[in-house]
Amino acid sequence: MAKASKKGKGRGHKISKVKRTNQIKTKLMKQGKLKGKGNRHMSTICRNPKKNPPKPEVPPVEEASDDDMQDMMDKDDIQFLKDSSAARSYKILKRFNFNGREEGPRRKKTKAAGEDSDDEEMEEKYEEQRQDDSENLKPQRELLPIKTKDGIIRRTTTEPVIKLKPEKVVQLIENAGKLEEKEEEEDDIDLGLEEAADSKLDLSQPLTMAKMLALRHEQVSKYRLRIGCLASGVLEDPVNKLGNLKHLLSFLKDKQPTEVALTAPRLAAISLMEVFKDLLPEYQIKNVEEPNVKLKKETLKLRTEENMLLSSYKNFLTHLEKLLGPILKRRGQKNQASPPGVRLAIVAVECMSQLLEARPYFNFSFNLVRLLVPFLNHSMLPVRSTVAKSISQVLKDDKKGEVSFEIVKRINALVRSKKHAVRPECVSVLLTLRIKDVNLDKEKEIEKKHKKLSKKERFLSSSKRDRKRAKRWEELNKELLETKAEENRHTKQRHFTEVTKLVFTIFFRVLKSAPTSALLTATLEGLAKFAHCINVEFYSDLVNVLEGLLKDEDNKISLRHQLLCIKTVFAILSGHGEFLTIDPMRFYAQLYRNLMKIFIGRKQEDLKVALEIMNDAVMRKRKSLSQQRLFAFTKRLCTVALQQQHNGALGCLQLVKSLIEFSRSLDTLLEPDPSVGQGVYMPLVDDPEYCNAKNTAVYELLILRDHYHPLVRDYARHILKRPNIEQETGEIVSGVLPQSIEKMSATELFDEYSPADVQFNPATTAPFHFKPKQRVFFVPSKVKNVKLRYLLEDILDEEESSEGSLDLVLA
Repeated sequence: MAKASKKGKGRGHKISKVKRTNQIKTKLMKQGKLKGKGNRHMSTICRNPKKNPPKPEVPPVEEASDDDMQDMMDKDDIQFLKDSSAARSYKILKRFNFNGREEGPRRKKTKAAGEDSDDEEMEEKYEEQRQDDSENLKPQRELLPIKTKDGIIRRTTTEPVIKLKPEKVVQLIENAGKLEEKEEEEDDIDLGLEEAADSKLDLSQPLTMAKMLALRHEQVSKYRLRIGCLASGVLEDPVNKLGNLKHLLSFLKDKQPTEVALTAPRLAAISLMEVFKDLLPEYQIKNVEEPNVKLKKETLKLRTEENMLLSSYKNFLTHLEKLLGPILKRRGQKNQASPPGVRLAIVAVECMSQLLEARPYFNFSFNLVRLLVPFLNHSMLPVRSTVAKSISQVLKDDKKGEVSFEIVKRINALVRSKKHAVRPECVSVLLTLRIKDVNLDKEKEIEKKHKKLSKKERFLSSSKRDRKRAKRWEELNKELLETKAEENRHTKQRHFTEVTKLVFTIFFRVLKSAPTSALLTATLEGLAKFAHCINVEFYSDLVNVLEGLLKDEDNKISLRHQLLCIKTVFAILSGHGEFLTIDPMRFYAQLYRNLMKIFIGRKQEDLKVALEIMNDAVMRKRKSLSQQRLFAFTKRLCTVALQQQHNGALGCLQLVKSLIEFSRSLDTLLEPDPSVGQGVYMPLVDDPEYCNAKNTAVYELLILRDHYHPLVRDYARHILKRPNIEQETGEIVSGVLPQSIEKMSATELFDEYSPADVQFNPATTAPFHFKPKQRVFFVPSKVKNVKLRYLLEDILDEEESSEGSLDLVLA
C-alpha cells in the first residue's frame, strides 16, 4: 500500500482506500485465489445445513389473464388508463397517492452518503418540469435555440394530439402489420414459388401430365412477371432502382427449381441483356481514383452510379462466362454436356454477341472479343453463325479501328495456332472490314522519307540544340492537331493500316501453306475485294501464284475457286496493275472455258461470280479486246442463258444487251444468214480468238422469247427489236423494257429475281384454256379402218356416259 500511495503521489492524485481494496479483490479473484461472495455463501450452506433449513415449497400462483384483470378494475380506472395511453404520458400517475397519504416533497440526500451529484439534481429538476408540463396532456417538441445578447433562448412547440378510440388503434396496428408483411413478400426474390407449388401438390394421388404442365406454366408465369417487373423498374428509374440488377443476377447465380431450371436463367439473361443495351453508354467509363481531391455532391453521385452500373455489368458477364462451360472444348473431356446446359450456353453466346454488337466501345469489349473469337471455329453451327454475324457487324460499323484491330489480331492467332485447320467463318468475317481507303504504298513512301536524310539534315540533327527545338515543334504540332481533331484521324488511320497488314498476312499464308484448305474460298474473295490495297511490288508474285493454282493438275481446285482466281487477277490488273507487263489473255481463255461448266443446279450460284468477272474483264475493257473475243463471249453468254433459271438468264441477257449497244458490229449476230464471214463456228474450241464466232447467229434468242418468265421474254424481244408481239393466247407482250429494269445490272437482276425463297417474281397468272368458238361434229362411221372405228366408238361411249356428250371432228 505504501508503494501504491507513493506511486499515486508521484502521479499527482490520490486513490481512495475503498477503490484500492476493490482493485486488489478483483485481481485476486481473477487469479483464483479469492472466491466470490456467491460461492462463499453456497459453501456455508453446504457446511451448515441445519443453520439454513430449506424453505417450504410454495405452490405456484397462476397469472391472471387480461380479461380477469379487466373484470377486477372499475370502468372509470379503465377509461383513465385509456386516456393516459392516448396522451402518451404516464407521469401523471405519480401525482396520486393510492395509499391514502399525502406524499411530501422528496428529501435531498446529503453528500455524506457519498452518492449525491449535480447530475441527480438536474434530473430531479427536469422530472419536476416534465410533471408540470404534463398537466396540459400535450406533447412538446423542442425547436432550435436562439442565441441573443442576454443568452440562449430555448423554444418548444406543442404537437397536436389525435385522440383515437382503442378499437381504431388496434385496427390501424393490424393494417400496418399486414402492409409490412405484404412488402416483405414483394421484396423476397424467391417469392416462395417452390413452396407454393409444393403446397398445391397432393402427393397421395398421382399427378397427370396435364396437371404437371399446368403447374409448371403457372410457375413460369410467376417468374416471368417477377423478372419483367424488375427489368421494367430499372428502365423506368435507372438512378434509384439500380439495385434491381442485383436481384436479376440472382436468377443466374442461385440454383432454381427443377421445373424452371432452364427457363428462369434464360429469361433473366435475355432481360439483363436488353436492360444493359439501353443503359450502357457509347463511351468507355474510366475510373480515376483521386483520394486527395474533394468532389462535388453531384459528381460524387454520378461516379457512384457509374461504378454500380459497371460492377453489375461485370458480374453479368462473369455469370455468362460460367454458363459457357458445356460448349467449351477442354482437353481430356469425354463426358457430353446435358442438352439443357447446351441450350443455356447458346443463349449466353447470343447475349454476349449482341452486347458486343450494341456497345463495341464500352468497357470489357476486348474481353468479349477474346472470348467470342474462338467460337468462330466451334463445331455447332448455331454458335458459329451467331458469333460470325455479330463480329461481321462490328467490323462493318467500326469507325475507330481499335476493336477491328483486336478482332483481326485474335483471328490471326487462332488461324496460326490451328495450322489453317479451321472453319471458313474464321476468314469470311474479314470481308466486312472497312479498309477500302487504306493505301499501304503511301505508308511506305512516308517511311522512306523519314529514313532518307541529306548530309546537311544529318549534321543539323546531331546538334543538341536542334534536337530540343525539333522536340518542341513536335509537341506544338501535336497540340495543334488535337485542337483540330486531327489526332483521332491519324490514330484511326494507323489502326486500319495495321489491320490491313494482318489481313493480307492471313491471306498470303493460306495461299502459300494451305491452298487446298476450306479457307481458300474466303481468301480469294478477300483478295479480290481488297486487291487495291496491296503493294504494287507483290502484284507479279501474286498473279503467278494464282496462275499456278489454275494450272495445277495434281491438286485440282473446284470451279468456284477457279472463277475466284480469275476474278482476283482482273481486280489486280484493273487498278495500279494496268501498267504491269502481264498478259491477261490466258485468263480470258480460262474464263471462256469455264462458262460452259456452269449449269442449273449446284453450279447456279457460281454464275454470279462469272457475271461479275464478265462485267470487270469484258464490259469495262471492251475497247482493248478484239472483235473476235467480243463475238465469242456474246455467243457464249446466249448459250449459257439456255441452261439457267430465269434469274441467270436475265443476267446473261443484260450483258448481251449492253455489249450490243456499245459495239454496233455485234449486230451481225442477229442476222440468221451464216454466209457472212469466213470459216465455220466451232463451239468446242476453248480459245475465243479462234472459234470463229463471227460466222454464226444468236439463235438462242428465238427460243428465249418464248420463255416461261415474262421478263425473260421481254428481254429477248427487246434485243431482237420486235416489240408488241401478239401471241395465240391473246396476250400482248411488249418488247420495251421498263426504265427501272433497264437500269439494273446483271448481278442486281440475278439477286432480285432469285427463286431461292421459293417465290415467283412476278406472281404467276392462271393458265390459258382453249375455248372453241363453234361446236364441230365427228361421225365414226366415216372411218374406213374397222379397228380404229370400233375404238373411237368405245371412246365416245365412255365420254358420253361421264360428261353427257362430246363432239369431235376428224381432220
